[in-house]
Amino acid sequence: MFKILVVEDNPLILEGICRMIQWDDCDGVLVGKAQDGEEALQIIAENAVDLVITDIRMPGKDGIYLLQQIQMRYQEIQSIVVSAYNEFNYAKEAIKAGSVNYILKPIDPDELNTAVMTASKRKNSLEISDIMDKDTPAILAVLKTKEDYSLTAVQKVFQHISGLSVEEVHPFLFCFLLSSPVAHTSLLNTRSGIKGKVLWGFAYKMADDNMISMYQRALQAASNDLSYLQRAADESLEDLDDKKISVLAFAGQADKIIQAMYRRAAVVLSEGANFQKLAEVIAHMLLIIRSNDYINYSVLKNLEEDMNRHSTELVFFTVEEILEKAKAAITDYCNESKRIDNGRKTLCEQVANLIRKNLEQDISLDEIAGLFFVSPSYLSRTFKQMEGQTIGQYTLQVRMEQAQYLLDNSDLKIADIAAKVGFTDPNYFTRVYKKYTGLLPSSTNKK
Repeated sequence: MFKILVVEDNPLILEGICRMIQWDDCDGVLVGKAQDGEEALQIIAENAVDLVITDIRMPGKDGIYLLQQIQMRYQEIQSIVVSAYNEFNYAKEAIKAGSVNYILKPIDPDELNTAVMTASKRKNSLEISDIMDKDTPAILAVLKTKEDYSLTAVQKVFQHISGLSVEEVHPFLFCFLLSSPVAHTSLLNTRSGIKGKVLWGFAYKMADDNMISMYQRALQAASNDLSYLQRAADESLEDLDDKKISVLAFAGQADKIIQAMYRRAAVVLSEGANFQKLAEVIAHMLLIIRSNDYINYSVLKNLEEDMNRHSTELVFFTVEEILEKAKAAITDYCNESKRIDNGRKTLCEQVANLIRKNLEQDISLDEIAGLFFVSPSYLSRTFKQMEGQTIGQYTLQVRMEQAQYLLDNSDLKIADIAAKVGFTDPNYFTRVYKKYTGLLPSSTNKK
């Protein structure tokens, strides 16, 4: 877990910062809240802290004092400064005291979370680097647990094995360094000591090997768990081509898209493909469903970032986890598609109603768009997609239908009927009516 301490003398801003942080995204937990530097240092002395987010100006011991103390006594702790003062001296002092970021108030939540994620990634990278700096072992293994095992608990299970060291790389992920094949045999015989669903991956030292390459191979070995796909993929479903998937995404049909993804993933992994190939299958699926250009892609972008982190930052995801992430992203995307689709239907219904009630007036596309606070291009495109015809075509259809009704059911003169459906020139109305219906207005109405 990424342990965060927030320091701010204003209680409202303090609570606001805590609410802004996307705790799940950074794997974070709040270890404390303080209103001055002295209270913050007391919390740090009593708790493990990875990141301090602090204000500068506070009563008593201020933020600069706090940062200086952290730099002298707790160099492993990262810091982010949040301040209302855009002054060079403050920024300079904060940077000199080891701050990794300087954010001005009012706080932009995106800027804050970007800074927090940067700090979280840096901590993960440093932890992995510490492990990777060790001598290359004869065998390297990784253990991915479903249950929340502590490093102490895992070490206790395997404490009797000589020539074995265990490190916690990330929550639920442990790295085993084995000095000899004997230690490997003992590890295999003791694996049942870790209860619940677990995944193991092993890498044996090869010529010119190093810790990074061995770690990557072990991750790969553990990540290719096909049992999840065998449970998830419904073999009775027909295979969907890209065009069908695009249509389903536009209609918000997540279940069938997810099944198609499972089937494609199962195929590449059954052929012995690596995680990168699985990532390519998912990335291609995301590219297909982006046909709806009205939707915010943030849920898909987050998934792509996670897949990239697996490759570039050695953050471990199993096949099950990455497909669950993809499933959640596609579901969220399709739900948003449905919401957008309902909004577009409502917009088109309102536009159609406006046209029907104002047939006598010649209202332009720009005027209609302005009434509904949308751009003319968006309105034109949306109406055509939802109704299957342009606004101009729909307007003509409604005018001709109303004209036909009045010709059949009223004693109005043709000129009056033409005016009621938006034609100032009766002769032009006659030509349009004949072209549309194949009949002259006079063949129905004798006035």
